[in-house]
Amino acid sequence: MPSTPEEKKKVLTRVRRIRGQIDALERSLEGDAECRAI
Repeated sequence: MPSTPEEKKKVLTRVRRIRGQIDALERSLEGDAECRAI
C-alpha cells in the first residue's frame, strides 16, 4: 500500500488508466472488432 498521499495519488491514477484501457478493450470485443484492431 502507498505510504504517502503522493504515492496514493500515483497508484490511483495508474489504476484509473488501466480501468479505461480495460473498458475500451471490452467495448471492442462487444462490438465485434477484428482481432487486428484490438
